[in-house]
Amino acid sequence: MTTKTSANGRPGPVSRFFVFSPGLRRAGAAPRCPGPVRVAGALLVLASTVAAEPPTSGPGIESMVIQAVQAAKTIRHEVEFRSPLGSTRREVMLEGPAYHSFSLVTGHDQRREEARFNWYRIAGKKEQAPRRVAVVVKGEKPSRVEFGVGPARFFLATAQALTKGPPPAAPEELSHMVAYGINEEGDAGAAGKVEVSTGGGKITVRLGRPLFLCVPVEEWHHAEYFPVGDAGFRLVVYETMAFGKENAPEIATLDQFSLGALRLERAALVGVAARAAGDQ
Repeated sequence: MTTKTSANGRPGPVSRFFVFSPGLRRAGAAPRCPGPVRVAGALLVLASTVAAEPPTSGPGIESMVIQAVQAAKTIRHEVEFRSPLGSTRREVMLEGPAYHSFSLVTGHDQRREEARFNWYRIAGKKEQAPRRVAVVVKGEKPSRVEFGVGPARFFLATAQALTKGPPPAAPEELSHMVAYGINEEGDAGAAGKVEVSTGGGKITVRLGRPLFLCVPVEEWHHAEYFPVGDAGFRLVVYETMAFGKENAPEIATLDQFSLGALRLERAALVGVAARAAGDQ
């Protein structure tokens, strides 16, 4: 199976059925709507952060289920990114995928959309001075919290699940992201509980310790540049009790680095949407 490049510079049809739409735009390209991480056995759910008002996040993500994966093939790839938590452009080596995350989103025109990420570990020396970051977390009640964050741990590449028909569109403002480790206990920021979609329905999970803060990043990959769709969007990843099927199905995903099969494990991490509230 090969990937072709379309006239607008995006990856074109991968087969007669699948089109890779990363949910973000190249600089100069016309706008278009294409488009739980496990830690010690836990599944993460991502939540987006918002401003002082009850948030409406750009990509439309409310929460995200994160699952550890066993990849049929480990990918190693170099990439460059620039984060709002660092002024310089960095080149790093990625290894993975290690996790896959998923969220169902209702688009601006009420279409069903899917937000997906493949999580790649950032290998080698972790370069990031500790700093404090403030976000407004959307949970049972939006609340402003501060976290001490350390080095970048994962690069989140936008992805699609390959099916027998055209894949659902991805949110237009979805960007590649980087996950920074939260290096203090903190609390759930009054998020408390969050509702997540498991594919077979919705369940409510109780949030535990915050582990990662995810921020959108600019990315350079070969000759292409991917800007940030919504600069204020954030995801806070929490531990939670494992949930989901014991024997999760295998799925095939496509991202900018690879096309391959992933065997999903039970979710034990959850991401909650948030927005930036001023960094120190």
